[in-house]
Amino acid sequence: MASHLTRALLSSPPSSAAAAATASAAAALLSSTSPLPAARFLQLHAHLLRTGLLLLPLAPTAASAFLSLAAASLPSHRALPVLLHHLALAPETLPSTFRLNAILRSLRGPDALRFLRRARELGRRGNAFSLSIVLGHCRALAHARQLHANVVAEGHSPDALLATSLVSSYAACGDGDSARKVFDEMPVRDTIAWNVLITCYTRNRRTKDALKLFDAMRGGENGAEPDDVTCILLLQACTSLGALDFGEKVWEYAVDHGYGADASHPRKAEIYEKLDEINKHLRIAGYVPNVSSELHDLDSEGKECALAYHSEKLAIAFALLVTPQHRPIRLAKNLRVCVDCHNFTKVFSGVYHRLVIVRDRTRFHHFKEFQCSCNDYW
Repeated sequence: MASHLTRALLSSPPSSAAAAATASAAAALLSSTSPLPAARFLQLHAHLLRTGLLLLPLAPTAASAFLSLAAASLPSHRALPVLLHHLALAPETLPSTFRLNAILRSLRGPDALRFLRRARELGRRGNAFSLSIVLGHCRALAHARQLHANVVAEGHSPDALLATSLVSSYAACGDGDSARKVFDEMPVRDTIAWNVLITCYTRNRRTKDALKLFDAMRGGENGAEPDDVTCILLLQACTSLGALDFGEKVWEYAVDHGYGADASHPRKAEIYEKLDEINKHLRIAGYVPNVSSELHDLDSEGKECALAYHSEKLAIAFALLVTPQHRPIRLAKNLRVCVDCHNFTKVFSGVYHRLVIVRDRTRFHHFKEFQCSCNDYW
């Protein structure tokens, strides 16, 4: 429908005889919610400017719909000049608050803030949700502070959604202290707000502070309890810090609350038993774990234990259980193969006389008879 109306508009002569019909077509098109390809929209925009249709007394909904269509059809950095130019030509066609929020969702970063500023200068202030949307795009600390001042001045501080957006915005800007201050001033803190603050701390390498929040949440402060997202965030924090004891506590909580349901492989016991067997044979053949591949803060024994069950090794053990001897073992992973797994697979290929083909993030590795096709350079 939108493309049909676009063709009708672009083929209409700019004569006065066709003005009424063209204006009706323009109103219908601009009210369409379907974005246009960028090139098609720019062609339409040029036609509307050339024929003066943008200056016709279109229905207010159609005029504001033009702004929504521009924001949805063009990349943010190209949409903003079009939006500002239209408001300069016809400031009386300010979008409704609903349309304003739709436009802000389509824009990115400082473009959203600039458009909100201009709309406010012309009298459309938006609402708390408008500020929340812009905060979601905010990556500059100066902008976050400016929006925070607007929130306070306009009396939106008690709004939980807006306060959570502020915490998230400060986190994205690297200002964990300001994020915590906003969090502490919230009259009610739901689980989402706690999770946002945990994310803030982990992003800013304040892992110990993130872990402290778990105990605070378990106290049931403001009725917020850790959920599955909380547990995932904290387990990731424990991994980066090497806090195994705390990780066990989080895991026990997750299991007790049904977040850690066992979704392991049905042949898990066989796989681990086979991997232990493989490790014994490989050690006899000269394989020694390369503990430098384990970056967690553990002693040598702990690092060897962690290395023993890397995903590639578990996959090889499973493949040995289910594939015939003459078939290659094929693995794929989205990370670079670590040095230890690379050495392990080389020795495995020779001891078990199996071709192992591993695709990691950068290349294919073909392991055969104690050698790899990458010649140990990857």
